[in-house]
Order: sequence, then C-alpha cells, then structure tokens
Amino acid sequence: MINIGTTREIILLGDFNGRTDTKVNNQVVGPYGETRINDNGERLIDLCESYNLRITNGYFKHKMVHKYTWEQHTRKLKSIIDYIIVKQKSKFQIRDVRVQRGINCGSDHYVVRAKMYLPIRGRTSNKDKHNENYKNFTYLKYNLDSFQHKCTQYLYKRRLDEKLTAKEEFGLSEIYGNIIKSLHEMAKEVLGEKHKRQIRKMWWTEEIKVLVAKRKNFIRNG
Repeated sequence: MINIGTTREIILLGDFNGRTDTKVNNQVVGPYGETRINDNGERLIDLCESYNLRITNGYFKHKMVHKYTWEQHTRKLKSIIDYIIVKQKSKFQIRDVRVQRGINCGSDHYVVRAKMYLPIRGRTSNKDKHNENYKNFTYLKYNLDSFQHKCTQYLYKRRLDEKLTAKEEFGLSEIYGNIIKSLHEMAKEVLGEKHKRQIRKMWWTEEIKVLVAKRKNFIRNG
C-alpha cells in the first residue's frame, strides 16, 4: 500500500473476515451493509481511513440475500465478510456491487460482482467536436466524371468560393467545420451524387428467375 503511493489505483478483493457495520454519510462504510461489527472489521475500517479507501459493498441498496457473502447452512450463520475496496477518489466509477448466488464455486462464500466504469481520456478528437457539420455527408459519393469538363470545374470553384466567404467563423473548429460542409454541399449541388450500380450476378438468368417465381408461388399457395 505504501509503495503504490497516490498516483496509482488500488483495488482490494477477497475475504477479509471482518464485519464493518453500517454508517450514514461516511467515506469508508456505506449505509446498506450489515448492522454488525467485529475486531477484524474495526481494523479494516482503520486501514481504509488511513489510506483513504472505500468499502464499496455497503453503498448499494439490495435485498439482504444479495448482500451476504458467506453462509453456513448447518449452523444457520451468514455475514458480509468479502469486500471490494477502492480509493475514495478513484478513477473507477463503481456502479453496483452485489452477490451472485447462482454461481457455485465449491465454497461457502458467494461470488461478489462489481460493475465498474473507467472513463478513457484522450479519445475525443477535433473531428468529433464539429462532427455535426458533415455527418450527413460522410458516406456520399459524387459523380467525379463530370469534373472533366472545364465549365463544371469553373462552376464548382465559383460556388465554393461564395459558400466559404458567406459565413463568419469564430474559431478554428467552426472554420474547419464550414470547409467540410461546404465541400460536400457544393459537390452534391454541382457534381451530383453517384448512385451505386446494381451488379448483375452471372448465375441469375431469366430461366432461373422463372423457376424461382414458380417456387415462391408454390410455397405461397401450398
């Protein structure tokens, strides 16, 4: 714990054999745990307070049957002694912690599952900021063959110049977004969209077409 320091994450998992009670508005123990405490539980709480850790089990409201992590049927004993512990200011966002009773792992302890979310930084690019400017044009293809004509080239350049100078931009993202949008709009207006040609399958003949139609009619009419 000391060697890890404050820059790296800490996740403690397992059987701590301690009962930690419940507390309201506490950074270590939550309000939805078990209302009992023992010596090991007090030691565990002291450890978490020293290193700013949180025992996550008690912060999510579930039925008690989904909270007890250990149960001995012969003596009719059950308790919460298996925990998932993280830093109080962890980058991991704990969404839920509960017991999975249906999983049999050959033990009198139940499996404890946590739903954890880790935000990934640095994934947002400048392209995403102005994606709305050109998301409708991303998958369009244009009739570039018409660009062979000089009149089309002149018309495209003139209209594009008018389009780019008509708007006022206030930042780099607005300028870039306007350029992308204008390029697509002028290409669609001057060149036109290029429609996909339907590729004819070599095996699809008129004879097969008639046979398929007969087959469909036979199935439809029984």
